[in-house]
Amino acid sequence: MKLKLESQDGVAILHVFEDVTGQQPSILRAGVAKLFSVGKKEVVINLTTAGAIDAQAQIEIQDFHRLAQEQDAQLVVASPIVGLGQAPTLEQGMQLIKSPLFIVLSQETRLKTRLRLLEHHREDLRGKLRSADATLVRKVRAENTELKQAVQRLESQIVTLTEDGPMLPPVRSDQQLKAVRETAHYVLATRKLMGEDQSL
Repeated sequence: MKLKLESQDGVAILHVFEDVTGQQPSILRAGVAKLFSVGKKEVVINLTTAGAIDAQAQIEIQDFHRLAQEQDAQLVVASPIVGLGQAPTLEQGMQLIKSPLFIVLSQETRLKTRLRLLEHHREDLRGKLRSADATLVRKVRAENTELKQAVQRLESQIVTLTEDGPMLPPVRSDQQLKAVRETAHYVLATRKLMGEDQSL
């Protein structure tokens, strides 16, 4: 495969000569990407001058349009092979890329591509949020478990301090947790007061 670059009416024309096989479509793709990167937003690939193009190469060339969509560019492939290009001759390819209808259709395709990317990004964010919510729930549950264990240890200490005091019921709810804390504060305050009274 050999390539020749030409410019006509602001359109970059990439002429392809000889057979196109194997890894050569990747080289052609790199050439098209280079044209887009330097500001050439209208490109015609002229395959009418090429030799044989194997089936795998045709599949890869058909995928070049995604590259044009990503770069906000317009790309026309001129080829007599049915299904490979948008125009059977270079002349028709040049007419097509300057056609207002083709420009509108290209813009519509790019917008649809962007919409699909945005929808994919939205779903990705939703998945991350769901994952974050699950992590937060696990964290809160772990903290709640630690709190219950701390209260149970405090219950045991209270029973030891009060000696004959009744065993507090098991903690099963937030209201019960609050009641246990209030009871603990009351008992500890009472013990402190009794200690102060005995020292007088």
